[in-house]
Amino acid sequence: MSSPIHYRNPRLQKIVHAKQGKAQLCLGSMELVDQDMEILANFLLRDDTKLTSLNLENNRTGPSGAEHLSLALRTNKVKYL
Repeated sequence: MSSPIHYRNPRLQKIVHAKQGKAQLCLGSMELVDQDMEILANFLLRDDTKLTSLNLENNRTGPSGAEHLSLALRTNKVKYL
């Protein structure tokens, strides 16, 4: 995750940006893929993230996306996934 992200998802980035400072983020049924999890992981690694609840149900992520999230969740305060 140290390399810059070249993949973009404007819809996801807009939602994540709008939820800065919020405790909950619902991204269920958005057809998110592994690359989207890298975007989300970078958001979770920010120092100002207050997120404690993250909903990712019914998406299309696999092992690579799970790896991105697991690395970010090690240092984040998310309690409910």
